[in-house]
Amino acid sequence: MGQVFNIYCDESCHLERDGQKAMVIGGLWCPLEKTRSILNELRVLKSFYGLSDNFELKWTKVSPSKLDYYLSVV
Repeated sequence: MGQVFNIYCDESCHLERDGQKAMVIGGLWCPLEKTRSILNELRVLKSFYGLSDNFELKWTKVSPSKLDYYLSVV
């Protein structure tokens, strides 16, 4: 069997009456064997920036106080 990948996708809301002209779909993939280390790195970043383990990474939550965290994730 070939290499296995985890694929993560999300979309912005684009409903008939939401007033937005565009919908955005994003995704990323990573090899299955790297999933745990990536998750751990994200947890370390949350801790470093003083964010809760339950903090959800959402681009609509970017604020000046969290900008360095988001830049580090990218």
